[in-house]
Amino acid sequence: MSFFQRLFGPPNIEKLKAKRDVKGLIEALDYERDISVRQAATKALGEIGDEQAIDPLIETLKNKDMRQATAEALIEIGIPAVESLAKALKDKDRDIHEIVVEILDKLNWQPKVHEFKAIYWMIKRQRKKCATAFYQTARFSLAGARAVDPLVTVLKDKKDEDMRKFAIGVLGQIGVQSGINELSIRVAEVLINCIRDQHQSVRDEAIRALKKMSDIRIIEPLVAALKDEDENVRKFVIQILPKIGVQLEKTEEVERLIIMLEDEDLGRSTDAAKQLGQIGDIRAVKPLCKALFDKRAYSEYKRIAAAKALGEIGDPSAAHSLVHILKGTDRKVKEAAVESLKTMGSSAVKHISGMLELKYNDRRTAMAAARALGEIGAPQALRPLIAALKSEDGGVSNAAAEALGEIGDQQAVESLIDTFDTNKHQGYKCSECIEALGQIGGSRATEALTHILEYDTYPNHKFYAYAAAKALGQIGDPQTVESLIAALKYPDSKVNEAAATALGQIGDSRAVEVLIAALDKSWLMEAVATALGQIGDSRAVEALISTLEYTGHRDGQVRISAAKALSEITGQEFNKDITHWRQWWEEQK
Repeated sequence: MSFFQRLFGPPNIEKLKAKRDVKGLIEALDYERDISVRQAATKALGEIGDEQAIDPLIETLKNKDMRQATAEALIEIGIPAVESLAKALKDKDRDIHEIVVEILDKLNWQPKVHEFKAIYWMIKRQRKKCATAFYQTARFSLAGARAVDPLVTVLKDKKDEDMRKFAIGVLGQIGVQSGINELSIRVAEVLINCIRDQHQSVRDEAIRALKKMSDIRIIEPLVAALKDEDENVRKFVIQILPKIGVQLEKTEEVERLIIMLEDEDLGRSTDAAKQLGQIGDIRAVKPLCKALFDKRAYSEYKRIAAAKALGEIGDPSAAHSLVHILKGTDRKVKEAAVESLKTMGSSAVKHISGMLELKYNDRRTAMAAARALGEIGAPQALRPLIAALKSEDGGVSNAAAEALGEIGDQQAVESLIDTFDTNKHQGYKCSECIEALGQIGGSRATEALTHILEYDTYPNHKFYAYAAAKALGQIGDPQTVESLIAALKYPDSKVNEAAATALGQIGDSRAVEVLIAALDKSWLMEAVATALGQIGDSRAVEALISTLEYTGHRDGQVRISAAKALSEITGQEFNKDITHWRQWWEEQK
C-alpha cells in the first residue's frame, strides 16, 4: 500500500472506473485495509478489459480471498488473457493451478503445445491424456528436459502420493522409449532418487519403472544403493540389478513369502505380495490368485498388491482370477487387475475368451471378460468378441461392442453393422455398435453411419441419429457433409447440435452458409459458432460479429464462442468488443 493510500484513505473505485484509470485500479489491488475495495477494483478491471490488468490479476489469484472475484474478472477479459493464464500453469505456486484451469475451460481454451497439454491434463487429473502429452513432449524435445522437468516438479510435492506415483510411471515410459541416451540417464537418476521416498508405494512404483529400463549405465548408482541404510531399498535393488545383467547372489525367499501371504497382519501379507511380484517366481501365482479374494475388512491394499504382483510375474494362467476381480466394487483393485491383464497381453486372451460364454459363466463375468479383452487390445480377441455380439444378454453384447471399438480393427465393422440391423427395431445393443463404428472408422463404417443418420424408419431413431452424428464427426470424412447438413434440420435439438459439432470437426467449407443460417437458433448458437471457427471461412465473420450482441440462453458462452471463432478465422484479438470488430471488418471490405 502506497504512502498516498495511507494518507488519503481508500481509493475511489467508481471514479477510477469512470476515468478508465487502469493503472490506478491495478494499484488498488494492493489496498490491504479493505477487501471490498480490492474486489471492486478487480471487477472494474474485468469490465474495462484492458490487457495491462491481466498479469496483476493473475498474481492476485494467489490470494484465496480474492480468487473467485479475480477469476470472474479474467473470464470477462476473455481471450486476451489466455496466453498469460496458460503460462501460469507452470507457476511454482501450485495453489493457483486448479483455478487457472477452471478459467481456461470457461474460455474454451484447448492446449496445443505438448508441454502445456501435459501440465493441463496433469492438473485436471486426466492421467491417460497427461501421459500421452508427456510422451509427445519428450519425442519433440531435443534433450527431453521439457518432458522431464515438469514431472520432477510433481515429485517434489510430498502431499500428493498418487500424483508422484503417476509421474514416476510416465518417467519410466519415457525412459523405456528413449533407448540408451542422455535422456534415459536423466530419467534413471530421477527414478533412483525416488527409491528413497518416504512412502513405500512410491518406492515400489520407482522400482517397477527401473525394471523396465535396460540402460546399462544405471548400474553404478544402483550398486551404490545396495549400501543404503533403508532395508527396503536394498531389497528392491537386489531385484533390479539382475534385470540389467548384474548377477548377484540371491537368497530363496519364495516359500517364506507364500506363507506370509496368509499372515493375519495385513501389512505383512501385503508386503509379501509385493515382494513375490518383484521376485517373479511362477510358484507364487496360485497363492497370489487366492489372495485376490481376501474378504477381510481393510484387505484392499493386499488385494491390490496381489493383482499387481500377478502382472509382474506375467503368467497368463492368472487371467481367469483377475477377470473375476473386475466384477467387484473396489475400484482400485479392479484398476490394478486391468493393468496386469494388459501387461500379460495376447498370452491372456485364450484364458479370457472362454469366460464370454454364458453357458459356463454368469453375465457379470462375461461382461468383465469383454472389457478385459478390450483393454488388452490384442487382435486375437476379435473372434471371441465378434461372437459375443450375438449374445442373448444385452449387457454382454454391449460390452463386446465397446471392446471392439477400443481395439479398432476393421474386421469388426461388418459384424457391428449386422448387430445394429438385427436389433434396431428393439432398441438395444444399437448405440454401442454405433459408437464402436465411430471409433474404428473407415469407408464401410462411414457408409453405415450415414445411412443410420438419414433413414428414420424405426423407433428410437433420434437416439441413433445423435450417436451417428457424433461418430461421423469422430471419423471426419468430408463425404458425410451433406448428410450432416441435412441433420441440422432434424426435429431434435441434440441431433442438431451433434451435427453442427461434427461439421466443425470435419472442417469442410460447404457447410459454412448453412451453419451461418443456423445461428438464428438459440439452442444451436454455441455449437455453430465453434464449428464456424474450426472451419475458418471468412464468410462467417459478419454473422459472428452480430452474434456478439446476442442476449438470451447461455449468452455468455455464446459470445465467448463467437469471439473465439472470429479470432480463429481472422487472427485478430478483439475479444467480445463488437465495436472494434465492426470497425476492423469495415476496413477490410
